[in-house]
Amino acid sequence: MKNRSIIIAVIVIAIAAAAVLYIASSTPASYKDGSYSGEAVGGAFGDTKVTVTISGGKIIACRMENVDKLGNPKDENYGRGGTDADYQLAQYALQGMAKYPQMLIETQNVDKMDAVSGATVTFREFQAAVHHALAEASK
Repeated sequence: MKNRSIIIAVIVIAIAAAAVLYIASSTPASYKDGSYSGEAVGGAFGDTKVTVTISGGKIIACRMENVDKLGNPKDENYGRGGTDADYQLAQYALQGMAKYPQMLIETQNVDKMDAVSGATVTFREFQAAVHHALAEASK
C-alpha cells in the first residue's frame, strides 16, 4: 500500500511539473515597447528582414521584406525570367509568405505558427528574423 501511495505521488508531481512547463512555454516573453529589426541573410532564395513593433508588451505590428539572391524585392516580378511554371510557383510562394506577419500578430509566438504551403523556406527565415528582433525586445 505504501508503494502505491508513492507511485501516485510521483505521478501527481510529474503531471504538475508538465503543466507548469506547458504554461511557461506557451506564455510569450515580456518585451519592451518599441520597434525591433531582425534578419535572416543568405537563405536559399534570398534574405528576409522583419521589423516587429511591440506595445504593452505585445506584438502589434510586423513588417517583412524579402529580396531574392540578387537583392531584388520579391514582388509581382519575382520568378520572371524563368519558365511560366517557375513564375507561378514563385508567385504562389509570395502569396503564402505574405501571411506570416499577420499570423505572428495573432499568435504572439513565432514558434506556435505553422508554415504556409509553398512558402516553407521563407517561414524558416521569417522565424529566424523574428527571433533576432524579439531577442532585442527582451533585453
